[in-house]
Amino acid sequence: MRQEAIACDAKWACAVERSSAPLPEALSAEWPAELRARFQRDRHGVTQLVRVSHRGPLRVQRLFQTPQWAECYLLHPPGGLVTGDSLSIAMHCAERAQVLVTTPAAGKVYGARQTAGWQRTQVNCVLEEATGLAWLPQDTICFDRARGHQSIEVTVAPSAWHVGWEQITFGRRASDAPFQSGQLRQSLCIRRGDQTIYRDQMCLTPEVLSSPVGLAGHTVMALVWYVCPVGQTVTEALDLARDLGETAGVDSGATSVTPELGLVRVLGDDAAQVRRYLESIWAAWTPLCVGQTVQPPRIWRT
Repeated sequence: MRQEAIACDAKWACAVERSSAPLPEALSAEWPAELRARFQRDRHGVTQLVRVSHRGPLRVQRLFQTPQWAECYLLHPPGGLVTGDSLSIAMHCAERAQVLVTTPAAGKVYGARQTAGWQRTQVNCVLEEATGLAWLPQDTICFDRARGHQSIEVTVAPSAWHVGWEQITFGRRASDAPFQSGQLRQSLCIRRGDQTIYRDQMCLTPEVLSSPVGLAGHTVMALVWYVCPVGQTVTEALDLARDLGETAGVDSGATSVTPELGLVRVLGDDAAQVRRYLESIWAAWTPLCVGQTVQPPRIWRT
């Protein structure tokens, strides 16, 4: 089964290479996409999507109601970003809303014209008091010659909780197409009210991937973060992540930035293996967020 999947991936990758040949300048164009969504809990205790607006190819594909939260599936029909494309996403959790946001498939940042602009993804999340948001997209594949720029800004109220992750795979190992040129810029900013409690910026190039003080030759990286309500600590969450990391088959490290903010960094060479570790962390953390273990989103198994 795995050999068939690898062969299928290789055929798909070749098709992408053929279809991504440069277009005549007159035919090429930017394709921006925006989505704004507001969630709040109704009088029955159910989180509802009460307001949504969009522009371009970006939609809420489906909203599933569960006893713990609303599962929101974001769909970008093109499936990836080419030269000049951009995604802008804004999530607002109000009035005790509890939301899990994910995507139905991996995102892609394709090879771009090096003289053109960035392929941008910008995410902005605001969590009001007593709300919760899990930002758990599927991984992003960064193709050779990509010029990606990803930024996430999250503002978390004192009584709110937030879990987020980002997983990046560089190149396509199954089709022997490594990440040899280009770059991916990433930034993460977490605020508690008006105070910035964490800011991180990275510029990832092939040289950084190979450097012993960079990714040390690994092709998959991930970052998981957890912000708990004021008065609690992330100590138990990080201990759980460390225990799970001992048998995950990846290189990982967990650290507490503040008593209420913890980070887990992950390096590996198998995207599926890294993904399983991230999902195991999320499963272990759900009782800390909502008081009970919760089944993973169905879309992750389809």
